[in-house]
Amino acid sequence: MQHAPINLDYPVHTFEGHVESVHSATFSADGNQILSGSVDGTVRLWDATSGEEKRVFVGHDDWVNSVCFTPDATWAVSGSADGTVRLWDIESGAEEERFEAEIGYVTDVSCSPDGRRVMACGTSGTMCLWDLRSGQELRRFTGSGDWLTGVAFSPDGAFALSGCADLTVLLWNIETGRRTRSFVGFPDVVYTDVESWDRGVPLVSGRKSRGRRLDPGVIVDAHSQTQHSTAVRRHTCLFKDVAFSPDGRQVLFCNEVSTFYLCDVKSGREVRLFQGHSGCVRTVAFAPDGRRVASGSVSTFGSNDNTVRVWDVETARELCVFEGHQGWIWSVNFAPDNRHVLSASGDNTLRLWRIPD
Repeated sequence: MQHAPINLDYPVHTFEGHVESVHSATFSADGNQILSGSVDGTVRLWDATSGEEKRVFVGHDDWVNSVCFTPDATWAVSGSADGTVRLWDIESGAEEERFEAEIGYVTDVSCSPDGRRVMACGTSGTMCLWDLRSGQELRRFTGSGDWLTGVAFSPDGAFALSGCADLTVLLWNIETGRRTRSFVGFPDVVYTDVESWDRGVPLVSGRKSRGRRLDPGVIVDAHSQTQHSTAVRRHTCLFKDVAFSPDGRQVLFCNEVSTFYLCDVKSGREVRLFQGHSGCVRTVAFAPDGRRVASGSVSTFGSNDNTVRVWDVETARELCVFEGHQGWIWSVNFAPDNRHVLSASGDNTLRLWRIPD
């Protein structure tokens, strides 16, 4: 019997302090601290229990799109639209290192499980890997056909996952820098004939068609397989978030349609489809125990779906819906206890939610 999801509209904590949209938020490994990054250019540190703001890291010249802790929570890492990745001392708030690799607008950052390296991706279609201690650039990963929008290390640190605006998700070998798998070909993707861009935000008009893109300028209809020419390279449905399962055997990703996908790493095949949002899914995350996933969406297609949702991995059943944000959901993450979910929103707040028993 399929049970209806539980709707909840009261967070455990609402974190207020950012003055513009919050694009990223995450927990420290022990769950005691929260890090956030915002369009206001700041990175902020919070006490997860009390909701108190503990520190503000100032230095970026543009939007902060992604933040992460090192595993020991000694350092914070941030990636920004100013083209830099920065390393911050958690205790003092000082900027300790600045990484610049000309990868464009930095869209995502990820720390390796051993805490020794950081990976960043950007609008140039390139990922860059640095040694956190020396600041040395270790490797660049090139060959993506479009903007990179998400990056994640595998749990063993041997591989990296990237999400790309050309509707591919790629698996990379960290040691060799080579691609080892591509996850492609999902249907029901919306493309546009006319599109302009303002600081990474698509402003869209024109006729829409359905299909999948093989290369710039060509669309293949998903049903007839007929090729159609188009003058534009960009499109509205960008892969926005990617995540490994805790055991590294599966990957989760969303591409700003109302569904999102779970795929098997070894075969590259789709394992499960999650359906329930009415707006575009912008962000996804695995629970540490691998039994649940969370998603956050944005108000699109005429919906008002600024919700956070939790799902059962094995059945794809929607377990609960968290409502209350007044803006798009840009980031979701589970707490280490598997019982709480953190969301970051365009309403300038972070919210901490408890999953019901």
